[in-house]
Amino acid sequence: MPSGRPAAASPPSGPPPKLALKGIAKRFGSVAAVDGLSLELAAGEFVSLLGPSGCGKTTTLRMIAGFMPPDAGTVEVDGAVLSSPGACVPPERRGMSMIFQSYAVWPNMTVAENVAFGLKLRRTPADERARRVKEMLETVRLSALAGRYPAELSGGQQQRVALARAMIVQPAVLLLDEPLSNLDANLREEMRFEIRRLHEAFRTTTVYVTHDQAEAMVTSDRIAVMNGGRIEQLDSPEDLYSRPRTRFVAGFIGRTNFITGSAAGEQVAFPGFTVPRACLNGAAAGQASQLYSVRPQNLRLSAHPPPGGAAAARPGGAAAGGPGACAAPGRIVQRAYLGEHWDYLVRLDGAEEPLRVTALPQQRFDTGAAVWVEIDPAHLVPIA
Repeated sequence: MPSGRPAAASPPSGPPPKLALKGIAKRFGSVAAVDGLSLELAAGEFVSLLGPSGCGKTTTLRMIAGFMPPDAGTVEVDGAVLSSPGACVPPERRGMSMIFQSYAVWPNMTVAENVAFGLKLRRTPADERARRVKEMLETVRLSALAGRYPAELSGGQQQRVALARAMIVQPAVLLLDEPLSNLDANLREEMRFEIRRLHEAFRTTTVYVTHDQAEAMVTSDRIAVMNGGRIEQLDSPEDLYSRPRTRFVAGFIGRTNFITGSAAGEQVAFPGFTVPRACLNGAAAGQASQLYSVRPQNLRLSAHPPPGGAAAARPGGAAAGGPGACAAPGRIVQRAYLGEHWDYLVRLDGAEEPLRVTALPQQRFDTGAAVWVEIDPAHLVPIA
């Protein structure tokens, strides 16, 4: 494993994991699609595999589902090995349900018949089947559409049918492979919350594959950010965003600025400003330089320096923010109005690369305007 890349974390200690991936690997010729990946999910947990195309997330999901065996490692559910290099339990015997990118609902069946399909295959008695279908349709808010055919439904309604059909059989693990990719932007946003609502209702152990960070942030208990067939970081959505550990994670989860601080005695010098070493996380003694990430929305713009603000701050100074907060002068070099906010590029005095700063719609500055950027060291996150 390359240096600086942390090992995958596990759920808090407690009951044994529901699903455990132990060092699984898959190669296609000379390409390592999945490279020694380990991951554990507690019962009822929702974990997303998030990353760009080619990072190995779908290959990982297919190994969990049993569509392909691993070249190394094991896939286990409740301690039982389902996949290993020498043996692989077929998908239909794993007690899992999978939802693909396409809706894959039967066009010649009504909504109720689609939802009942898995129960019928399992020879569930007719009266119990009818009861469970009725309850499921109520949960996914499709009761009024029970007699309709898929061609009469919207994309979002068809996706809810697919979710209902997958969940009604009470799978040990629910697998979702980019299920919202065929929906338009508004429907995708609506369905993110719908998927989370249904998870909270049923608490099915779920693995969700997506390249869309917003989907992962809304739906997940934890997110595994993948890169090059490995997990770069596994954390809660909030911790991933506010405390990324690697440059890849910081850049993939939202937008950020990368700046390097150089130690100079008790101060750390950044391009355009300095911060007391004691106010920074990760400014270890003897460390000559450190890369930091700071989110655009964690920087503040003002037309005038705040009281006590200066390019070189002192702990507990009067500038806005926490201890060591400072304000540095600069100029607007580019701006874009995005409706909900302004997106500014600001070049600090003495800096070569501009900082991206997000500001409220009413904070309007012209290109070329002199401004002050307020920086709170608490938001400077050290990056491996």
